[in-house]
Amino acid sequence: MAETARQEKDPALLAAALDAADSAVLVLESGQGVILFNPAAVALFGIPPRGPDGFAEWEQDCGFHTDDPSVRRPRRRAAIDDLPWNRAWRGDAVAGAHYFLRNAQHRSGVWVQVNAQVNATPAGDRVLVSARDISTRRRAELALKSGRRMTRVLFEESRAPIIRTTLDGKILACNKAFARMVGFPTPAEIRAFHIGDFFVGAAHDSAIAELVKKGSLVEQPFQFRKQDASTGTAIANLQMLEPAPGESEWSVVITMVDLSGHRRTEAARANLETQFQAFMKHFPGIAFIKDRAGKYLYLSESLRALGAQAIDVVGHIDQQIWPPQALRVIEDLPLEDGVHQWTVYKFPILDETGEPQWIGGVGVDETHRLKLEARLQEAERMEAVGRLAGGVAHDFNNLLTVIAGYGQMLNDAMLRHMPHEQLKVYVDELIAATGRATGLTDQLLAFGRRQKVKTQRLNLNDQVKSAASLLSRVIGEHIEMEVSTSQEDCFIRADPGQIGQVIMNLAVNGRDAMPGGGCLNIGTRLTDTPPESVAPGRFVVLRVSDTGVGMDSATQLRIFEPFFTSKPRGKGTGLGLSTVYGIVKQTGGEIVVESEPGAGSVFQIYFRESPASEAAPAPLVTAVPERKTVSGHETILVVEDDENVRVLVKAMLERFGFKTLTAEDGKDAIRVFQERGAEVQLLLTDVIMPNMSGRELASRLLRVAPGLKVLYMSGYTADEVASKGVGGRLNLLRKPFDADTLGQRVRDVLNQPVTR
Repeated sequence: MAETARQEKDPALLAAALDAADSAVLVLESGQGVILFNPAAVALFGIPPRGPDGFAEWEQDCGFHTDDPSVRRPRRRAAIDDLPWNRAWRGDAVAGAHYFLRNAQHRSGVWVQVNAQVNATPAGDRVLVSARDISTRRRAELALKSGRRMTRVLFEESRAPIIRTTLDGKILACNKAFARMVGFPTPAEIRAFHIGDFFVGAAHDSAIAELVKKGSLVEQPFQFRKQDASTGTAIANLQMLEPAPGESEWSVVITMVDLSGHRRTEAARANLETQFQAFMKHFPGIAFIKDRAGKYLYLSESLRALGAQAIDVVGHIDQQIWPPQALRVIEDLPLEDGVHQWTVYKFPILDETGEPQWIGGVGVDETHRLKLEARLQEAERMEAVGRLAGGVAHDFNNLLTVIAGYGQMLNDAMLRHMPHEQLKVYVDELIAATGRATGLTDQLLAFGRRQKVKTQRLNLNDQVKSAASLLSRVIGEHIEMEVSTSQEDCFIRADPGQIGQVIMNLAVNGRDAMPGGGCLNIGTRLTDTPPESVAPGRFVVLRVSDTGVGMDSATQLRIFEPFFTSKPRGKGTGLGLSTVYGIVKQTGGEIVVESEPGAGSVFQIYFRESPASEAAPAPLVTAVPERKTVSGHETILVVEDDENVRVLVKAMLERFGFKTLTAEDGKDAIRVFQERGAEVQLLLTDVIMPNMSGRELASRLLRVAPGLKVLYMSGYTADEVASKGVGGRLNLLRKPFDADTLGQRVRDVLNQPVTR
């Protein structure tokens, strides 16, 4: 009591004590707020306002947060009633309460321990509050708890067997993995045993003796005994452990790896690898794995068996393995027996984090299938050509009747010396019949041709009308065919040959659907409303409908599959509609089918309209020189394997004054040229002949006579002629031709300067 009185009489002593205190001190008086504080309180809370003014705002922002041991920095601010001084005013005991303090002085927050109690004085009740920063201690406690928890997890939940013993083998602790290894359900059942009970022979004793000398042992192999008396093999690491506080004896920590399961796993893995290699050896395709840089890590033996065994693929990238031309379409691989075409599927292989780490791929050699498909397509084409030939033969017989009849009448008229006017009528009819025969031949050759796809702007109306004459000979007299093309031009971009094939295949499909007869309708129209699966735009529609048997929904789902056919065996290849589908997709179009059993079928193909802006520029109009009367005196070597044509050409040329030498083939022509080549100014040769083509013959003769002029003649299509190395319009004369055409072309070629 005397000491208290002394303090009250010596304020300087009290102030000095508060200033020196490392704990924050606040004295609050009811209705007055903070009436006393020390520097430590300022460091924690800032300067509290004296008196009641501003105290409520300071109290709101002083920064006390409720204690939450589960998080490092609690975010829930303490309510006003839960502040330490308000709890003391209510009569609660506030001793060693923990708060998390975050305010302007401590942006990251600190942990504080707070005491608060009411102190009664003659002037009234006051609350004395003290607060101390315990962040360092708090972090240490949390770290200790975390360390203990981590140790417990690492020890108890580790998949590696761990056991702690005394030097003489008494078991102090073990984890679940060790209990499982030796065949016990829980670690508690192990405590009654000696560690030597689990070692085979004297392995434990010798290991402990070595451990005492060295302090630790690494990768010690030993055999262990299980509860069921079976044995296993393990590798152990042994470590001496110093006594803990309060203990006097050293202990041993043994960490093990059970090799029994690993050996079983290794055997299973080896067996699986053997099975995998055997499978991949006979896999009807290829399989590979690349790293992210494109380097091969694995390649199946199947590709090596196909002719790539001399190529060291693994460890290289594609550019180091395949020639440059193969890299344009990497699925075309050049092997020893030629280029193989593959369908290759590539996919990412993910690592344990789910990120793509490798590139996997499998491929199937499509070469044989594509060849077979090409043969079947050719067979289907030839089947159609065969059907077409029957109709064309009918027309040719009519034309031959006309030619033979007028030829006989011409002969009789000449014998009777009839007027030239009548003879000219017969001759004109013969020439007209020849022209019609030429048109039929062109149609047949065009339909049967094989050529590269060449897209161009074409009017679908013209294509349909052109195909109609052929179709009338294919579909038969029992089918009524109607053609209704749009009044407007229907321009699209496509290959004319492919469009003709589409029309022909759809028409034949419709015919086959009407074995008892019916109506086939082919038409075109323009539309701005395509199917939902197609982007908006303006389209040209090719519509082919029949009144045949129709199809159910299941059949409609498969009609475009290659080799699928609903026709009886031997009646169809299954490639007609699949070919149509491929061509339509290649041109960027869409095909829609509507059909019901017994109600016929409607095929509608939507092609994007080709606007006028895509039309080729109009050719420059140049004046055509007036044809002059042909005459000549030059010597021409005529090479033609058909004797009738050879004799005719000779007669035509000599009519114009040309001198002619003739040969029946290339070999004969070389003989003639060797004898009289100095006289020859022009070689007129058929393109396709037995043993030697016209192009090869011309090349041989030009080597010895560079100034020789050459004119080719052929009855084949331009594509077939081009395949023989002859192109251009100037040096090719199409059969059949008349004398005037022949004479003019020969004169034109002779007048051309030598450009070789």
